[in-house]
Amino acid sequence: MKIKSTIKNIFYHTIIFIIIVLFFFILFSYISFKKIENERLDKRMSNFSNNLSEKLEMINKIYFLLEEKSDILLKTKLEKINKNYEIYGKIELEKFKEDFIDLYVIDNNYKVIKSTNKSNIGLDFNKYKYFRKNLEKILNNQKYVSDRINQSLKGKKILKYAYLPSNDKKYIFEASIDMDYYNKILDKNSIYKLTNYNKELFPEIKEINLYNKFGVNYITKESIKKDKIKYENIKKTFEIGKLYRYEIKNNNFREVYIYIPYIIKGKLGTSLNIILELKYDNELINKKSILLLLKNIFIAMLFIFILLFINYKYKKSILYPMEKLLEAIEQIKIGDLNTKIDIKNNNNEIKVIADAINEMVYKLKTVINEKEISNSLIEATLEKSEKGYLETVKALATAIDAKDSYTGGHCERVMEYSLMIADKLKIPDKFKKDLKFAAILHDIGKIGIKDNVLNKPGRFTDDEYNEIKKHPQIGYDILKDIEFLKNSATILLYHHEKLDGTGYPKGISSKEIPLLSKILMIADSFDAMTSKRVYRKKNMLPEEAFEEMKRCKNQFEQKLVEVFIEAYIEKYSNK
Repeated sequence: MKIKSTIKNIFYHTIIFIIIVLFFFILFSYISFKKIENERLDKRMSNFSNNLSEKLEMINKIYFLLEEKSDILLKTKLEKINKNYEIYGKIELEKFKEDFIDLYVIDNNYKVIKSTNKSNIGLDFNKYKYFRKNLEKILNNQKYVSDRINQSLKGKKILKYAYLPSNDKKYIFEASIDMDYYNKILDKNSIYKLTNYNKELFPEIKEINLYNKFGVNYITKESIKKDKIKYENIKKTFEIGKLYRYEIKNNNFREVYIYIPYIIKGKLGTSLNIILELKYDNELINKKSILLLLKNIFIAMLFIFILLFINYKYKKSILYPMEKLLEAIEQIKIGDLNTKIDIKNNNNEIKVIADAINEMVYKLKTVINEKEISNSLIEATLEKSEKGYLETVKALATAIDAKDSYTGGHCERVMEYSLMIADKLKIPDKFKKDLKFAAILHDIGKIGIKDNVLNKPGRFTDDEYNEIKKHPQIGYDILKDIEFLKNSATILLYHHEKLDGTGYPKGISSKEIPLLSKILMIADSFDAMTSKRVYRKKNMLPEEAFEEMKRCKNQFEQKLVEVFIEAYIEKYSNK
């Protein structure tokens, strides 16, 4: 049977559709989560690197303030050495030595001839043209010069330098303070502390390193020249003079390096080049993505299991009884009047239909078996059978009203209002009968709507409203293959459409909506407006409902509205 297979197909296709939607939802959520989290991670790390740059700038300012204080100490040392040289003609560096200060003597050939740091004795500045040029200026100008912190030519240490030439222009006395001196004072604000970070707050960060322009790590003192990629990245960062980002991708794994350059310019035109390296990856994001995927799969499987359970309950309470009912109707259609429909479940709506059909068949069988029945009795019996159809339909309408506790008598009133309009328009009896059955059965599709949705107080959610909107199609599918209700099925299918095409279930516009559906639309809407409903505190008065229908020109055919108002006033004005 068509209707039987249609009901089954609708449900099974719905389950397949939901499974497909779930699959794509899981896939989309997995991909979206990874993309969003990776973007968020990059943004966090970008902000973190900016904070590091700002911190580096702040440390430089602190160093500058400390250097001004140490400048006094260095100047005093060099002046004592110079004075000792002028008085005694000797250069006695050991006499003025301190743990954190190194002293040097550079001759006028620009070589270190004496130093408290023995490793620097013999250092020839002629090999470094830029340094030699600066030393010439110092010697010729005969003034004390203090430079900013810089990197030593030997040992690659960070030092602050000061210079004082002798009056005879034979020597330049030089003093330096190790940067470690400043770091002990600064403690947490030391440049070396930049590599420290909160691992709980930033678990994605794998390491932070501080390098000089030669690729030597300031903390470990190790060179990274063997790591060609890192070394090239450091060189490139110095070349472009701004933040440089380098990324390594391997399938879903990302490893990102951010290089932040910083230059501290000295008074002599020299400069200290520092590179801060920030390394992070998305390993944690990948783990979270897998957990999200597994969680969504579990939820989807649980949802599918619930659907299968609903399917089982649906078959037991609705589909199987409906199949019995339709099979019996088919047997009756071919003349088997011994057929009896036996519904043994709690679905009262279908049982009401079955009992009504059994009674109709029994009466019809009794009439047919009467051999001496007269023509008038046959006509009376046929009329009674037609009434039996109507009573069956009314019984079903009563069952539908009973399902919605706030719409008692709704179907009967809609039928009455529809026929009032039809009478005014002088519609032929044949079409009026179709309209009558359509009006009383217009909400049959609500059999398939859950009670908790149908009787919900307050406004529906989008999902609940979408479920309610299915009832015209469900009603049509139930009635379309029953011969005497075939035309009525078409009428009720379109009774929730609107003239502007925004209605449901098909979304068709005025010219496509049948006249009888437009009549049913007005009757149904009027009763809904003037009856008590669960979602509305107060029902409208008839006059208010008339005005509302006049206002909604996009929904109701205005000529039909005028006919209905006229018919209603004629019938009820004296009551």
